[in-house]
Amino acid sequence: MDATIEELILLKLRYNPTTGLLFWREIEGSCRASRGYNSNFSGKRAGTLKTCKSSFNYREVHIGGRCIKEHRVAWFLHYGIWPVAEIDHINRVRSDNKITNLRDVSRNVQNKNTSRRCDNTSGTTGVYFCKRAKKWVATLQEDGVRKRLGNFKSLEEAVVCRDKALKISGFNRGHGEVSPYG
Repeated sequence: MDATIEELILLKLRYNPTTGLLFWREIEGSCRASRGYNSNFSGKRAGTLKTCKSSFNYREVHIGGRCIKEHRVAWFLHYGIWPVAEIDHINRVRSDNKITNLRDVSRNVQNKNTSRRCDNTSGTTGVYFCKRAKKWVATLQEDGVRKRLGNFKSLEEAVVCRDKALKISGFNRGHGEVSPYG
């Protein structure tokens, strides 16, 4: 009988919720395969840091022929169940898998904790200069719908309006700040 992915994770991995790190466990057995596994993996940090664009700075662990995001494995090992929705890194640092930094939330809630886009020119997410109207525009996107908050003569007025709208809509304090990755 083949072990399920959950059984393999419980058998081969241990999680430190304080540091957020995963380590390979020593497995019992005196056969050659067990000794080889233990000498190569036991006690070493599990997972690799991804640098491809779609998974940039997420850590992944390869186990049972599958590649699983490390934060999902951490959640499973800590709570004994898989996350229901998305795992959000509260501080927006994708490789920080401390249990206090992880929360199981819907995509809409997670989107309220995103960093400023690299192509932002105003310095504030949701604020841009409209050349045609020659005014600053404040917008807010929530649940996939972009709301225009108004046109303003100054950048400062647009930013104040946007900040008020963020608080009313329950966005995370760090939403729209510079990404922790630069």
